[in-house]
This record gives sequence, C-alpha cells and structure tokens, in this order.
Amino acid sequence: LKIGDVIHRIDGESISTPAELKAFLAETKPGESIRLAVRRPSGDTSTDVELIATLDVYPLQLIQPERPFRTDESVPLHPASFLFSLIQVGEQNESVVLSRSLREDNWQLEPTTDGRGVEFRMQVNGKAANGSPIKLELVKRFRLGMPKTNDEDEPTAPYHLDYDIEIRNLSSAPLRIAYRQDGPNGLPLEGFWYSNKLHPAMFYIAGARDVVWKTETRNATEVLQSFKHDLVSCSDLNKTATKAKKKGKSPETVLFATAAGTPGKRMPLYVAVDTQYFVAAMKPTSKREMVYNQAAAYVLGNLSDIPKAARKSTNVSFHLDSQSFEIFPYDAEAEAKGEGNATFRQSFEIFAGPKVPELLAVYELGDCIYYGWFAPVSKLLAVVLHFFFSLVNNFGLAIVMLTIVVRSGMFPLSRKAAKNAAMMQVFAPQMKKIAEKYKDDMEKRNKAQQDLFKKHNYNPLGGCWMMLLQLPIFIGLYRCLSVDINLRQASLIPGIEWCSNLAGPDMLFVWPEFFTWNVFTELGMLGPYFNILPMFTVALFLVQQKLFTPPPTDDQSRMQMKMMKFMTLFIGIMFFKVAAGLCLYFIASSLWGIAERKLLPKPKLATEGGEPVLPKLNPKPNPKPKPRPKPRLRSPENGKPGRQQSRKKKKQR
Repeated sequence: LKIGDVIHRIDGESISTPAELKAFLAETKPGESIRLAVRRPSGDTSTDVELIATLDVYPLQLIQPERPFRTDESVPLHPASFLFSLIQVGEQNESVVLSRSLREDNWQLEPTTDGRGVEFRMQVNGKAANGSPIKLELVKRFRLGMPKTNDEDEPTAPYHLDYDIEIRNLSSAPLRIAYRQDGPNGLPLEGFWYSNKLHPAMFYIAGARDVVWKTETRNATEVLQSFKHDLVSCSDLNKTATKAKKKGKSPETVLFATAAGTPGKRMPLYVAVDTQYFVAAMKPTSKREMVYNQAAAYVLGNLSDIPKAARKSTNVSFHLDSQSFEIFPYDAEAEAKGEGNATFRQSFEIFAGPKVPELLAVYELGDCIYYGWFAPVSKLLAVVLHFFFSLVNNFGLAIVMLTIVVRSGMFPLSRKAAKNAAMMQVFAPQMKKIAEKYKDDMEKRNKAQQDLFKKHNYNPLGGCWMMLLQLPIFIGLYRCLSVDINLRQASLIPGIEWCSNLAGPDMLFVWPEFFTWNVFTELGMLGPYFNILPMFTVALFLVQQKLFTPPPTDDQSRMQMKMMKFMTLFIGIMFFKVAAGLCLYFIASSLWGIAERKLLPKPKLATEGGEPVLPKLNPKPNPKPKPRPKPRLRSPENGKPGRQQSRKKKKQR
C-alpha cells in the first residue's frame, strides 16, 4: 500500500467505510491471506492494483488513547500522555495569563536533525504584573533510544525513548519558571479480570494499573541516605479521589513531596504506571533540577462514571511538579558558544516495555517485579522451569517436569504422610469403638486414642510436615507462574486455541453465550469464560480427600468431612480464574499423590496371638464410695434435744 491508496474491495466484497473494513477483519484470523482491490490516487482506473496481504497478530500498544468507561466514540478521549505545562511564570504569587494552552493547543512538529525523532515547538506570550511582556519558546523532543548493554556488556534491544524539554526565555528580563510534566496513561488492560498482582506492602491489594515510584533521599550535605520503592493501586486512587471530591479537596494522591526549607532532598529515580506484564516509566536522567516539589497520581475520567467493580482497572497516570528556577534572557551568540544560562533543559528516559527481569535490570527497574514472601523460592523455580523449557520447548511439559522434580524431592515426606493417612484408615474401626465407649467423657476418649497410637508407634502429626514444606513451594510457584511474562500467550498444545495462555485461565468457551448474569462477565466473580482445568483440579482434590481421610466415627467427624468437601468446592470457585499453568501443577501433583497412595501397601496393626494390639477399652471401674452413717439421734430423756429436733426448732425460729 502507498499513501493515498483507497481500498474498495476485500476478497470480492465492496467496502466504503473504515467501519466495514474493521468488521471484515474481525472475522479473520492471523495467518490468513486476503485480496485487496486498491485505487491509486491518480484517479486513472488503469492504475488500480490488486494486492495480497497476509494477516498478522494485531500489535499491542503499551500507551494508547483511551475513552472513559462505558461510553461511545462520541465521548472525548482521556488526555494524551506526556503532556507538558507551566505552573509558574514570574514570581510565586504573580498571576500570568499565557496566550496559548500548552495542553490543548497544537504544537509545531519538526523532525530532529539526527533523524531519530521529532520535536514539538511552541511560542507563548504574556504580561508580567509590572506590565513587561513575557515571551517563551518551549521544545519537547522525542528520540528513539539507542541500544544499552547489560552486566555482561552485551547489547540489548532498546525499549525506551529519550525525552528532552527545553524552555527559552525570549523576554528582556529574567523569569522564574516551574513546570508540570505528565506521565503515560492508557496502558493495556490485558487479563485484568484474572490477573493477581502483589502489593509490596503487606495486607494491601494491587490493581490492574497502578502507579509505582522509587526515590532516593539525601541529607543537607548531599549524602545518600536510602532508596525506597512504593506502589499505590488504582483502587486506592479511586477511593482517595471519591473522598476528596465530597470534601471539595484535590482528588490527587501525593506520592512524595519536598517541603520548602526542609533540609535534605527526596529525588525520584523513576515514576511509572505498572500493569501485570508491562510498565511505562519516566526516569529523570539529567542531574540539574532533579528535585521536584511533589509527584502526584490521579484517576482519569469522571469518577461517577466508574462502576465499583471497575475500580481496579481504571485509567491512571501521574505528574511531576518541578521546583521554580530562574531563566535569564536568551542570547543566541552566547548560546552558540555554550555560554549563558538562558535555556533550561531537562532530560528523561521513557521506558515502555515488558517486565522481563533481565531487561528491567538494564533500566534499573527490577523492583517493578515483586514475588512476595517466598521470592527466593519463586526465582529458583523459575530458573528450573526455564531450563526444562529449553529442553522440550513447551511450557506445559516444563511445568509437569517441574512438578515431578518438586514431588520427587519431597518424596520421603510425602510417603510418610501417605503412610499416616493409611494408618488412620486402619485405625478407623478402633477409633469408632473408642468414640462409642467414651462418648460422654472426652478426657478418657483422648487417653484411649493416645494409647492406641502409642502401641503402634504412630504419630498423628507426622503428615503436617508435608503441608508445611509444600506451602512455600506452592506460593512460590504461584507467584512464579503469575509474574513470568514468558508464560503469557504460551500454548499448552500448539495450534489449538484452547489453553493458549498458560499465564491465564484456559478459557474453554464463553459464558455469555449461555448466561447473561453479571457474575459471568469480565467484572464478575467467575469471568467471561468457562475454564475446565479448575474443574479437573477440584475433582482430583476430592479424590485425594477421600483417599487420605479416614471414615467418620461420629456425628462430629461426619460434619467435619462435609465441611471439608464444601470448603474444597468453595476454594474451586475462588480459584476459578487461576492461571492454567498453576492448574497443571495441581493436576500433576494430585495424580502423583493418588498414585503414591494407591501403590503404598496397606498397613497392618501389630498383633499378639493373631489379635491386634489395642488399648483396654474396659478399665476397672472406680470403687463405689462407702455410704455415710446416719446421724445418731439423741433422745429427749437426757434433757438435750436431738439433731433433728434442733433443726426443727431452727426452722420454727
């Protein structure tokens, strides 16, 4: 295709609007070929051509314009990313009205001299409080980044733009200037209905699009004190903005601020909008004016239009407010010689890319990947998983192989747990007799059970070690599979659309084709797809529960067993949207456990003379207490009343 071409037919079908083209392409798949009938701009039909196009996957935009929630195309888009504006011109309390809006008016566009980017220019005028004219020239320059090197001095693909801002004072007097630099917005919501990001702070919940930042603190003598990485979720930004709106306050959430006159500086190393697998960050790179008065995050759009269920996926951004600085009048000759102080320059590095650990390490953004409590376990399992993937080139098989390695390493403990479960089933008849014998005496029942376990050298807590050791492995693997971007869009079976993303649910079919309830939507509890792998996982959990749990001996144990079944089903609902890769681990681990239990020989109780050794269930009863002798009654003849008479007189009194 060339500039000016008009597509008027696709595969023999006439089209006349972009909407018809979009509707046609919506019915196609990547890899298909289509025929395009094209009219060239000359108007001569003899120049019409027919082209063959092979369709590809639609590229993912990390930063793109976005409309408010639940609106049509007639509603304006959210503000663009990386807008620039002036928040102070002149003295602090001086009000200056500029001739043009830096945020809404169009800038003049020019290519850069090195051919790597573009420049946006604008000149604005105004009047100072004393009546003197103000004239400024502003430049925003974006250039494609150059490759960087990693720790091994190997070049890596650039995932950044070099962004420079320049402010020139074309007035005749010095000016004090402060600016506001906006960040990116419109990051992709890919998988927001099933993704589960972790918050660096305990007991806090992250959203689908959050604002993260890292600062360094220096004291008054410029000595580095500390680094700190923080996160504020879009849900918290929504809550803060809603409360502030009711009170008539600013809806923004201050990330960090440097108060005037405060000794020391808190400078941003980066501020970013963070999603599950991608991040867009701004990093100040020039040393001058790295100190900002404050950085604030905010929600874009009308808060009243955002449903409660969509607050964890709303569009968010941030801005940096600089401290004021003085710019002297511009002198072209001095500027050409590299002298003078009439142009303010600030440089940023804009990273927009995937959260690959090695890549983020190059850009010093490694803290944007957070594994949680058991980070060392997660990282170790990720290394093993990628090693197996290098052998079989399939993450589904690699997860199964990882499961085999994990279960093999825990085989001695799991075998002990399986033996304990089998022993409990053998003990079931005797436990039932003990429960019936001492149903009204819990102390004696516990004593008899302990005697039974002691006689057969059985430790009822022996299987708990398996659960305690498996917990960090389970949590570590869960975080490993949830964070690892390599599992994103990795197929279980190549070429089959089902389970084509091991980092998300398997998505067998779409719910809304059968149900229209809100619970079966992207904002609902179960999501828009029916997932079959969680069903297999819950079924295997129930089978394991039946194999490992002894039969009930009384009403209380029967109730506990029913509660365990209901809890298993409830957990299945709660984890219905869990990643397919984690379900594979559960399924493989459950099958291992079932096979381990079935192949284990049935234990037998120790015997004496062919009879099982059991505690005595009929201990010798305690002797009955001797009856107290009846009190001797004194006769009234001796002049002293008997006891009964004395009691009778007392009652009469």
